[in-house]
Amino acid sequence: MNRLSISFIFAIILILSTTAFSQQHTFEAGIEGGAGYAHLSGISINENDYQLKPVFSSGLTFMYNFHKHFSIRTGASFEKKGGRAQGDFPDANGNKIGEYKTDIGLDYITVPLLIRFTQGKKIRFFGEVGPYFGRLLKSTFTYSGPNVTGVLVADFTSYYKRFDIGITGDVGISLPVSKALRLALVLRHNYGLYNIAVPQPYADLKTNNNSNNVLIGLAYVFGTPKKTK
Repeated sequence: MNRLSISFIFAIILILSTTAFSQQHTFEAGIEGGAGYAHLSGISINENDYQLKPVFSSGLTFMYNFHKHFSIRTGASFEKKGGRAQGDFPDANGNKIGEYKTDIGLDYITVPLLIRFTQGKKIRFFGEVGPYFGRLLKSTFTYSGPNVTGVLVADFTSYYKRFDIGITGDVGISLPVSKALRLALVLRHNYGLYNIAVPQPYADLKTNNNSNNVLIGLAYVFGTPKKTK
């Protein structure tokens, strides 16, 4: 992600926050976190070797309620992504001599820009969809197999592009905790659209991030959303 992209994303957050505060009863700010699993394509020649990797996400959320049913939601989260693979390790003749295990961890700062549709008064059901933008902080590669002694751990940050983009979709339910606080349970799917692998002379793999998370959020409501006719 270049400096222009980063500036654009934070400009959106600033504009939404300023607009929300200038129009009373339309803004929410909170925290959100949870766990799930991730899948990373392109880390094994045999797709049957792919496995799901336990991951987590936590961060800040900001939402502008511009209509009784519609809101714009953004924020910034630290997200663990990546993938795993495990399978047979053959010798030169194709005979199995053991098993290999590969784990790739990807640490991101992620900023989504979502449109939310909400239905309900005190108990609210909602759905969200929109793009997300990710900035890679670090990647760690872990490998074990009959061709190495012990466990190999290496920094793989240079093997992946610093920028990621994809589509986020989720559904959830929001409950009042008090007059100013709301608790939310969210089921979220992130689908990567961008090939994050840096091309290598020996391989040109197409690698995309995919993850599913169960999140719990707590938001402070600055007043009551405006009533619409």
